[in-house]
Amino acid sequence: MLKELLTALILGALLGFGLTGGYYAYKKNQSNPQPKNLTQITVTPNPSNSPQLTPEPTLTTSNFELSIDEPLPDAIVSNSKVTLKGSFAPQGFIIINTLNNTYSTTADNAGNFSIDIEVDSGANIIKIDAFDKNDNQISSELTITYSTAKI
Repeated sequence: MLKELLTALILGALLGFGLTGGYYAYKKNQSNPQPKNLTQITVTPNPSNSPQLTPEPTLTTSNFELSIDEPLPDAIVSNSKVTLKGSFAPQGFIIINTLNNTYSTTADNAGNFSIDIEVDSGANIIKIDAFDKNDNQISSELTITYSTAKI
């Protein structure tokens, strides 16, 4: 019986370390993404037969900001359904994570978005991730407290 217990412990530890190592390797690759668009350099000969380098930049960036207009940070609400309103890059993709649910929406052509979410009783930390058309990401957190107590 002791032999089986020891074998089970060793196999469990090896499996746990293997899964943990794989998870950390995956997260490390996710946190260091490779750039999608690189600067391309074209070599063209000139009449004097000496090469001339002509850079053609193709790296695109966009200036964007995620703004949450409603509800205000640290708001206290008396209803479990909350409408989250804000603005982001036009046609940007927004993902909202609560403790129990994940919601997604897309900003309109003006960059505005609105989505109804459900919050739990007490303090709720809402994590908002937004992606523009170039896959640039911005994140934000919002705390909303749901209480039915009379104030």
